Amino acid sequence: MKFCGPRKREMLEDLLHQYKGSRVQLQETGGTLRLRGRLVEIGELDICGRILVEAYLSLDFEGLHAHLTFHDKLLGIQILEDEKESDPNLIIALEVPYESLSIENLDQSRREETFEK
Repeated sequence: MKFCGPRKREMLEDLLHQYKGSRVQLQETGGTLRLRGRLVEIGELDICGRILVEAYLSLDFEGLHAHLTFHDKLLGIQILEDEKESDPNLIIALEVPYESLSIENLDQSRREETFEK
């Protein structure tokens, strides 16, 4: 299913709420980014009166996880080491426009959602 219009961010948020607890694949269309893992959490943070939406993805690569941060026109992605005794080390930080993303629920039949212009 392809998504059009200005609501790309809201559509992705809605899908992630539906997919919470599932194994998902998040991929950049035409790019090299492909993350697979279990969507552990999605929630809102109030930072000085501004609501920030974040999701937590436990990656299939042992010892790594991703924090997804929803901005107006792009998704911020931080890949970090799992926390041990100290703070996790940031490995990769990316910004991907919503229209370049597709998401697939790996626990359901082969169904992929894309966020095109």
